[in-house]
Amino acid sequence: WVIEAGWGQEVDTRSRLETLAQIALEKLSGADGIGATSEEAGEVEKLGPIAVLEEAAWTGNIADAYVALGDLCLLGAEYQYPNWAGTHPRDLHAARSLYLAGAERTGDARLHMRAGVVLATGYGGERDEAKSLLHLHFAASAGSTMAMRMLGFFYAEGVRVQHDCKRAAMLLRGGAERDLEYIEQEQIQLLRENVRLADISVDEYDPLAEEQEVVQYYEFSAYTGDPAAQVMVGLLHLVGEYGIERDYASALDYFERAELQENTDAMAHLGYMYSRGLGIEANNYTARRYFEQAISLDGNALAQAHLGILYLHGSGVEKNEKTAFSYFTKAAAQKSMEGQYNLGLAWLNGWGTPVDNKKAVEHFRAAATHGHSLAMFRLGELYITGKGVKENCEAGIGLWRILSERGASGEYLKDAFEYFVDGDFDQALILYEMAALLGYEVAESNTAWLYESSKLSEEHFGGRAVQEANAFRYYLFASRQRSADAHLRLGDFYFYGKGGVDVNYERSLALYRYASDRENAQAAFNVGYMHENGLGVSQDFHLAKRYYDMAATKDPDAYIPVMLALVYWAGHYVYWEGTPAVYSLLELIETPGAVDLDWDTMALLTLCLAFVVTLGIRQLILTGQV
Repeated sequence: WVIEAGWGQEVDTRSRLETLAQIALEKLSGADGIGATSEEAGEVEKLGPIAVLEEAAWTGNIADAYVALGDLCLLGAEYQYPNWAGTHPRDLHAARSLYLAGAERTGDARLHMRAGVVLATGYGGERDEAKSLLHLHFAASAGSTMAMRMLGFFYAEGVRVQHDCKRAAMLLRGGAERDLEYIEQEQIQLLRENVRLADISVDEYDPLAEEQEVVQYYEFSAYTGDPAAQVMVGLLHLVGEYGIERDYASALDYFERAELQENTDAMAHLGYMYSRGLGIEANNYTARRYFEQAISLDGNALAQAHLGILYLHGSGVEKNEKTAFSYFTKAAAQKSMEGQYNLGLAWLNGWGTPVDNKKAVEHFRAAATHGHSLAMFRLGELYITGKGVKENCEAGIGLWRILSERGASGEYLKDAFEYFVDGDFDQALILYEMAALLGYEVAESNTAWLYESSKLSEEHFGGRAVQEANAFRYYLFASRQRSADAHLRLGDFYFYGKGGVDVNYERSLALYRYASDRENAQAAFNVGYMHENGLGVSQDFHLAKRYYDMAATKDPDAYIPVMLALVYWAGHYVYWEGTPAVYSLLELIETPGAVDLDWDTMALLTLCLAFVVTLGIRQLILTGQV
């Protein structure tokens, strides 16, 4: 009916649908159609926001409507629009249709990126790597940072495409710059370790319990007047960490209380907040006063670094690059990562000193080692270009990928784990898998673990055979990033013939050995078992015991399993080798590096050994050897 109405009417209809779609999106966001006329708002209220968006998508080809509906079908209303009172069922087939149709009809970069995701993962249909790459390239060429990151990872690791580090660096640079903007805006200072699902028990795990105990300790100490604790609690409010919401007013309050007790760290942080205008009107003169006061009392390194920044830019002081360089040098001498980073910039750009790229690399590396985000970016850039250091594209990309875990895309990992703890495993899987496409190894491992776990809906993610094949696939991706745990799990797949692969003991043993060489106790145990039983290798009881002992030394929790395995091993050894094995057995137990047994354990082992020796002697009698 749109076409029949004539060209002018078609334009009017599309314009109206765009307006109604915007009102519907605002309603989903909880804004209730701000700026809409009463007639327009009434129409959306009558039809409902979902019906309006469906009409806008399928009739008006409006990209925003396709994106919103597809995301609702894929990720759910709670995740996309937490302020909306309505609900929407997960429908991966509908999400796939919306993304593919929207990408074809509108050419929107967001839709091409999402189409690439559903085709790469097989959500709502068959996996199609070739079409996925095509859509991701379209999205990247249209400016999609997410698509650039995915393609950058593919080229960096040689996943789905031929390895090309330079092309990967070109694609990842835009994402790294966006990550820096996000990190600066959010004041993110800590690189939190992401949880591996294989290492925890969801029924017993409380991610905030230990953090809350630490926070409560510092809050109590701050309440009693401890200035160091007041600074720590102020920092938690400043950056919003450990379950504490960001609150600049509270941060200022704690820092000011500590400053009254002449705590120089508090003075430095107050100066920082005044220089940035965080929770208070920016005032470089006040910032300078706090920095200079902290320096005069004990030469505070953070104050030196930030006072150097004021001199570098002429903020609140007369611009003087040599003075800035002097303060950066003093701060760096005290191992301040802020001082190290800014001193690296000075050497790189010739601020108050001649340019020296090698010294810039030295100081960026020192700051990056302590987790300084900007230093990671600069050092990665120098590795890729070979300025001041031997060119190493892989090392540079590695730094940028660590940096990206702090950026906006790193929120997928945080959100996924929260859904996992809450028991919404389907949602956790989708978020982890999206992070896996960005190249995060822990996301690849967690995606594989979920596919293997039998916790996922078969309606959305296929039966056990399909899920196990997907688990194998993501363990394989994680193994390419040298994950010992992934090698261990791949070894299990080849050992048992899971995930669409045939039993292959030789391949399984090679994977277990790789993980064992990287301090994985379970893998060492498995290698011992395979040597004991001659699986994929010639039977060798001596080598088997050596690996069992290694497993116990790598992980104290392996002690009991190893002890029980050694009891069986002893009987097995006597059974196969006969009388000489009894004497060798006693020697092996005393071998240096063997499991250290206490008296109770030794008594138990002796009884078990006596039993298996008796069985061995009986076997010798039956076979006529004695």
